[in-house]
Formats: sequence, structure tokens, C-alpha cells
Amino acid sequence: GTGFYELMKGFDFNRVLIRQHVLKITAWAAVLFLFIGGGVLARPDLAKIYAKRIVGGKTKWPQRTQLEVLDFDPVTRKKTFARGDDITIAVKAVKGDPAKVKFLYTFKTGEKGEEQMARVQGRPFTQQFPHLSGPFTFNVAGGDDETETYEVLTENPPSLLETQAYFEYPEYLEKASTPVDRPEQAGNLTVPVFTKVRLVGLANEDLAECQLLVGPKGKEKTSAMAIEKDAAGLPRRVTATFTVEDMYAEYQINLKASNTLTNRDPIRYSIKGVPDLKPVIQVFEPAGDETITEVCKRPIQIITSDDNGVAKVSMQVRVTGSKTTEWKATDFGPDQNRPREYGRQGAKVKSDFILEVQPLGAKEGDFVEIRFVARDYRTLPEANE
Repeated sequence: GTGFYELMKGFDFNRVLIRQHVLKITAWAAVLFLFIGGGVLARPDLAKIYAKRIVGGKTKWPQRTQLEVLDFDPVTRKKTFARGDDITIAVKAVKGDPAKVKFLYTFKTGEKGEEQMARVQGRPFTQQFPHLSGPFTFNVAGGDDETETYEVLTENPPSLLETQAYFEYPEYLEKASTPVDRPEQAGNLTVPVFTKVRLVGLANEDLAECQLLVGPKGKEKTSAMAIEKDAAGLPRRVTATFTVEDMYAEYQINLKASNTLTNRDPIRYSIKGVPDLKPVIQVFEPAGDETITEVCKRPIQIITSDDNGVAKVSMQVRVTGSKTTEWKATDFGPDQNRPREYGRQGAKVKSDFILEVQPLGAKEGDFVEIRFVARDYRTLPEANE
């Protein structure tokens, strides 16, 4: 130690260091110190990042760009699409305005690709996949940002493999309901008004929700369809009952599967409610107003028809003029009718009757008024006559 000290005592440092250079370096260091000090005061957040990075830290500088993938679950970063659909993935720059954004994807099959996302000024960047074939992962890069990895899942959309219908006709029609073992094929329906329709459908996927819309177009009422287990114990069987109340209506079934997808195409059909029309009466005799005597015996002939059978036909008579009487009814029965008996199968009934004027007490100058009344078997919502 003593020898080294003696050696260095005679050493001239001026021969090693150039005084001018030392002064220049000192001056520039002072300027740099003042510059950094001013920067610290102006942007303390940047100063902290710089301090961490200068000692070997990996803290990132503040990003000028921030990208956001739209319509994906922000936590799982996943979204399910229907296999075979045309899909569009959209990305928005919530910070900055990058000129280009790259879409990097990897299909589950191993196929990889990189595309530049399309953009219309003022709108998000988009990437389209026509006829989506299968699942893939992707991330997006633009400016100084690159997103986390997102995942596109593919599932089959729900649909009805078959739909059956059971009809319970109005009681007054006395028409047998659809047998349990011989259901009707559901679809466009033509049934009498006030018929109860029970729909039974079988889906191709497990269902989470099912809705039924019934009514005139634009005025449909919505109700939930019951989801039941099929023969395999899977929640794929749906049922619902509604009553046909309008002459023209529609029904629609909306499915939502457990895989979050909905049915691709509307399951929509028409309903034609066939009304039970009032009976139609044709009067053949007399053909119109006429003049008769006080002792006239006038033949009466009418034909009554109905779409669901004639239940009753009668003639009502009254005298007006010097006095007005109450209407007096005469029911036509087996002696007047052909066929003799009323019935649901009797679409037409011919009635012949002889009207005797004298017992009515009509005087010269009076009028004898007659009218005919027919009724069918309808009871809902009221008698049909």
C-alpha cells in the first residue's frame, strides 16, 4: 500500500485528462440535469416510468393507441356464432387513430392468417368471415397497441326438426279432437274459430328459452312455451296451447339454445280461422209482396242451408194495419221439412207450409207480415241465427 502511494505521488494527471473536455462534459451534464428536472416537473408520470426503466424495469411507456374489440364478453373474451353464418368482427380505437389495424387469427384446424382490417371513415375497423367454418382465436394490433387473445366459438343454431298439432274443436261442433296417436302436421293452419290448438315441437339443440307469438300480424301476443325433456332426457321438446280467435292471424316460434344462439330463420306460419256463418234462408214462395184475400191459403216454401248443419227453422207472422198483433211463431218440423229431422249433417233443409190467413183475423186493408228465422248449432260467443 505504501509503495503504491509513493508511485502515484509523482504521477501527472494532466497528461491523462484534458481539462477542456472535462469542462464540456460537466456543462452538458448540467444542461441535461436541468432538462430532465424540467421534464419531471411537467410530466411526473413519465418521469416515474423513466426512472423505473433506467434501473432495468419493464414498465411500458403510456400508449398512444388503445383498441377495443366490440360485442365480445369483456371477461371471457369469447363469443358464439352459428356455424355457416357470415360474421363480422368490429374493432374500435378508443384512443388514438391508427392508420392500419392488423387482424391475426388462428383456426382450430391450425390454419393461420393475417389481414388488414377494413375501415370506413368514422366507423370501426371490420373483418368479415363468410360462411364461418369453425372456431378460431384472434388478436388485433394497431399503432402501439395489441389486444389480448379473443376466441370465436361455433355451434349449431336451434331449429325445429318436427312440429305437430292437436286440435280440440268447439264443443257445439261435436267434432272429435285430434287423436293422440295421429297428430296433424303443424304449419299453416285452417281450423274453425274457437278451436284450441296444441303445438308440440322437437328441437335439434338443448333449449334455454322458447317463445310463441300468436295473433294478427303486428298485434301478436307473446307467451312462453314449456320446455320438456325428450326421449333421451334432453330439454328439446316444446309445447304450447292457444285458441284461434281471428279469421286471419299468424303464429311464430322463437328458440334460444343453451349455446346462446337463436333460430336462424323465423319459424312463422299463417292461421286461417274458419268462421261459423249464420244460416242462409232462400224464400221461393212467396216471391215478394203480393195482394191476398182474407181467406187465402198461401203455400210457403223456403230452403235453409248452413255450413255446420241446421238446428231449427221457424216462420213468424203478425198483422198490422187497423191493429198490430204480436209476432206468432210456427216451428217447422218433420211434417214440413225434408229431410224430416234436423242434424249436423243436414247442410240444407227444404220447408213447405200452408199459411191460412183467416185464423189471423186480418181485415181488408190490413197487412200480413211474415219472416223466417233459422238457427245452427253454434253457442260461442252467442247463438248463431
